[in-house]
Order: sequence, then C-alpha cells, then structure tokens
Amino acid sequence: MDRAAVLSLVNALIDLAADKWGPGVAVKPAGIKRDVAADIVAKLASSHSRVLTERLEPVQKRGMKDMTYAQAMRQIRAYEVVIATLGVCLSEGPKDAVMQAWKLLWASRAHAGEAAASMMRFGTHAGIDPLPLSRRLRGPIKSADVERLASTLPTFLMRKKSNPVAKPPARTAVKAAR
Repeated sequence: MDRAAVLSLVNALIDLAADKWGPGVAVKPAGIKRDVAADIVAKLASSHSRVLTERLEPVQKRGMKDMTYAQAMRQIRAYEVVIATLGVCLSEGPKDAVMQAWKLLWASRAHAGEAAASMMRFGTHAGIDPLPLSRRLRGPIKSADVERLASTLPTFLMRKKSNPVAKPPARTAVKAAR
C-alpha cells in the first residue's frame, strides 16, 4: 500500500516538474538537456532535504504506524525515485536500478484504493492536500485523483500501443520453387 502511495506522489512530482521545466520531464526525460536535468535534480534534492529535516526528523521515533511519519517517508521515497529517474539523464549507470524501482511501484497498483484512503486521511489530519498541486492536478485533491495517480505510470514508461489500422508490411517477392 505504501508503494502505491509513493507512486501517486511520484506522478504528482513529475507533473509539477513538467509544469516548471517543460513537458519533456513527463514525456521523455532522457531527452532533457543535461544542464536542465542537473537543475531539476538539484531543486528536488533541496526539497528532499527539507522533508528530511523539517518533517521526518521531528517524528523519526514514531514509526510507520504514525501517519505523519509514514507520509514523510513516502515523500522521501517519491523524491528519490524522481531524482534517480532524472539522474539517468546525467549518467547511464543507475538505469537498471531505476527501472527496478519503477517495476516495484507498478506492481503495487492493486493497492491504489488503500493508498488513496491513507493519503486522504493524512490530508485531513494535516489540513493540507495529500499531493502537490500542478496544472493537471488542481485542488482540492479528491480520493479519485490519488487513486488514479497510484495506479498509472508516467507517459515515458507507457508502452506505445500498436495501431491496429496501420498499413500491413509490404510483401516481399519470393521465388517459386520448381
């Protein structure tokens, strides 16, 4: 369930980054210029650090049963996935590990409903929206928004469907056997 909640946060963070740095972040991060990717990673790392110091450290002894602690851990993990994903633009090294992280998040989509309920409880408890707002995700956040983001992949990870109406491949001439 926590991984599905992290997936919803990752999707929201990618939308937010796309608002600021352009749609390439959400559509084809590998095509982003290195200096732009480095800028995004630096900004996200700063936000990651703020979550660690301002949100997680004060409640660090509470454990995952505490909703504030659990939400801070989800945010930390979400930032790490987005930072690692965009970091692949800077270095090919972590590509396999990043893809493994995405596979684990995707495998959690069956728990999207539970994740949405948990995130909404946190939002009510804290008096804030459970996800960052973006152009695509405007407040107030509804449970259906969280569930949708907890059960979908960003555009750059979706496989393109083949066009069933596309022209069949050209025939090649075959010599008749005598």
